[in-house]
Amino acid sequence: MDDLVGVLCLGVGVATWWWLAGRMKKRGSGWLTRQVAGSFACCFMAVAIAGIAVSTGVVESKTPSQATASVADKQVITPEASDVKSLQMTPAVYADRINPLLEQFEKPYRVNPAEVLTGEVNNVLKAELGPFASLILTVSKDTGDIVDVMLIGVGDGSPSSGVEIMLIGTAALAAAAPEANHRDVFKKLPEMMKGSKETYGQVKLSIKSTDQMGTWFMAAPI
Repeated sequence: MDDLVGVLCLGVGVATWWWLAGRMKKRGSGWLTRQVAGSFACCFMAVAIAGIAVSTGVVESKTPSQATASVADKQVITPEASDVKSLQMTPAVYADRINPLLEQFEKPYRVNPAEVLTGEVNNVLKAELGPFASLILTVSKDTGDIVDVMLIGVGDGSPSSGVEIMLIGTAALAAAAPEANHRDVFKKLPEMMKGSKETYGQVKLSIKSTDQMGTWFMAAPI
């Protein structure tokens, strides 16, 4: 209906321009005078027709804020399906898997799944597993599942600190891969420290060792 009224306004305006310019030509008015008078008459009639349409309710008058709200209402937001891969386990499930291993290794440290902190993109669970190891779980805001696991081990140069980091690193990796056995993971630590990556089901395990940043034990979905 709004488009029809617009065409009507334009048609009436042009017809008025044409009619007035023809009348003035017969009276001997100059070309420039006819065009200026015709354009004013055209605008006047177009505005008059639009005013009548609004006053009679044929066209709805909207303020800028109403128009913006109307456009916003018509926008349909289609949520994109999350394509972020995860380990398909929650922090609670991970804690149930790693804590028995820590107990088996006679380590007093435990992971508390309730200690998840809210982040901007993803949530994070951090746990200090003794003086030499820090566990970081990245948790999806959408699903609540763990996106990846990282354990950072920094020893003090003593053999005992190195052994503790290896045991806790084994627990961290084995807990992230349901199809992995912690004994098998422990045996493969030397190869992974050389750059080899091990795959268990849909989980990839890897280790990165540097002199400056310690040893990183990582588990990520494939």
